[in-house]
Amino acid sequence: MSSADAIARYEAASTAGDIDALMRTLAPDAELVSPLVAGLVIRGHKDLRVLLAAVYGTIRDLRWDEPIVDGHRVVMRAVARIGPLRIEDLVLVDLGADGSIVRMRPHLRPWLATTFFAVRMAPKMAGHPGLFRRSWHRPNHPLLVD
Repeated sequence: MSSADAIARYEAASTAGDIDALMRTLAPDAELVSPLVAGLVIRGHKDLRVLLAAVYGTIRDLRWDEPIVDGHRVVMRAVARIGPLRIEDLVLVDLGADGSIVRMRPHLRPWLATTFFAVRMAPKMAGHPGLFRRSWHRPNHPLLVD
């Protein structure tokens, strides 16, 4: 799968809410660095399926801009609605040699919409405490300072 193909398939699947198709764009060991909880990195298909189903089941009117591709790094920008608010997501994506998505680092804004998003996500994620235990920071986490 090419870089452009993986990104186009991810965008189409997320817009349609097709979690099975979305998961096929991710490497088996893919990870997502949480934009809401410092030190939380969600890894692997099982946990990412839970998270992404909650994310794309919470927002509406999702639209993606043309991605910026530089080799194995892609910048994706989306605009959606969360309740009455507009939320923006700028996602830095790393691709594997096979073109699959290996790492996503979303950045949400503005603050009010992001807060409302977190409040709406909390009950959906509360039933998955194992996901949080598995995803909590590791000793050599790149965001932690010694």
